[in-house]
Amino acid sequence: NLIQHLTHDLRQPLSTIESTVFYLGIVLQSGDPKLKEHLDRLHDAVALSDAILRDALALSQFVAPKPVTVDLD
Repeated sequence: NLIQHLTHDLRQPLSTIESTVFYLGIVLQSGDPKLKEHLDRLHDAVALSDAILRDALALSQFVAPKPVTVDLD
């Protein structure tokens, strides 16, 4: 349950960062390759963070198998 709340809370600022990166890419079309490189890095960092959160959420919901003895006769 903690992971679900943490994931939800972190996705909001990550979404804001991603929107800001998108906006800056449109507004600052200066042709400066360094600027594009930095915006791409931010975009990649947000995507990686989202993937990490998805994996953490999936792992937190994983239920370990509980083997039982079965009589095959």
